[in-house]
Amino acid sequence: MKKITLLVILIYIINLVLVLLIDEDINKLISILFISIIYAALYICIIKIYRKTKRADNILFFAFIIIITMQGLIFFNYKNTVSSIENRVLASLPEVNLFHENFAEEMDAYINDRIGLRNEAVKIYGIIPYIKDYNIQDKVIKGINGWLYLNDGDSYLYYQGVKNYTDEKLEQIKSNIKSNMEFCEKNNIKLITIIPPDKTTVYPEYYNPYIKKLPGKTNYEILKEFIENTFPNKNIILPYNEIINAKQDKVIYFSKDSHWNSYGAYSGYKVLAEAIAEVFPAYKIISEKDIIKCDRSEYTYNDLEKMLGIKNITKDNSTDICPKEKNILDLRYENAHKTIWWQKSYGSKDAPKILLVHDSFMVELAPFIEKGALAIGSIWTYDKDFNKISDMILSFKPDLIIWERVERLWAD
Repeated sequence: MKKITLLVILIYIINLVLVLLIDEDINKLISILFISIIYAALYICIIKIYRKTKRADNILFFAFIIIITMQGLIFFNYKNTVSSIENRVLASLPEVNLFHENFAEEMDAYINDRIGLRNEAVKIYGIIPYIKDYNIQDKVIKGINGWLYLNDGDSYLYYQGVKNYTDEKLEQIKSNIKSNMEFCEKNNIKLITIIPPDKTTVYPEYYNPYIKKLPGKTNYEILKEFIENTFPNKNIILPYNEIINAKQDKVIYFSKDSHWNSYGAYSGYKVLAEAIAEVFPAYKIISEKDIIKCDRSEYTYNDLEKMLGIKNITKDNSTDICPKEKNILDLRYENAHKTIWWQKSYGSKDAPKILLVHDSFMVELAPFIEKGALAIGSIWTYDKDFNKISDMILSFKPDLIIWERVERLWAD
């Protein structure tokens, strides 16, 4: 029993040292408290097991399982809201309401994002030779020629066509869009929706060659056809053709990031701006002569490399473009929790006051939209129901809402 006691003490000390040394997003004092409680409880259990069985092998097996499984709790990230490794907003603790329909899903996301030693596991996962070459990782899929793709859950099944839009899912999408349209009509707000295609839809040729697509229409084509047939002339923009045409001249999505670049965003903007000008003739569309090449080196891209735990982030050599006036909207990750702000823009006094309700694809798109607006605001949210954020919307009384929601989010 003395040897087992010394072993538990030794492992306890090693665990303490790891807490102090490992660069994790943790509260070290809470972790040390958890370690002390866990090891004290473990030692009491070991004594009871030993008195009953007198078998050291049972004790060692029991202790090993407990110590390994408790690391997730010991190193749990309670404090940070943004991952220092992946540079993205982490899931927040949901409201404790067992009757809330999304409670289990939101709690699962919270635990997965913050479980102890997750960053270390991502780093190790990225260097295993087999996974490095043919990987379908937790968040990243490796393509060819150095291209990386987001693997959000089972998104590769969506790419393949194994997971697709059922009639039930399409009806849910119809109901959601109709609800938001009714909200805007009721409050005298114009609505334009834009659905950027996923990177896999635009650049399937660089995707992982071991993941084969099923024959037939892509999911984006199914979604596009359904929305256009269900809501004709309702200002819902799915700029697939424009994006594919732009792809012939420029690389329009980042190779190691999950988003489109400024060229991709501008190709979407041109379609969007025409729709805005039809509703608000005073909205000024940026012409080609108003677009310049600009240095955006201060912006950090390559979120997929960060998710892999790569420290030496690849420098993207593609040139950025932006409007001549470089007052680029600063839509940061910190804004992803339904925050709202407004700023004066460059449009005429008759131009619309525009509210952007969006996800991360708006970061590149917003600088083009803002130049023709009287004022522009942002709500970065993944809620798809305007009624849930109605107080925020109505407090600022926008003339126009531009609702941007990337392709993959419609499949959720």
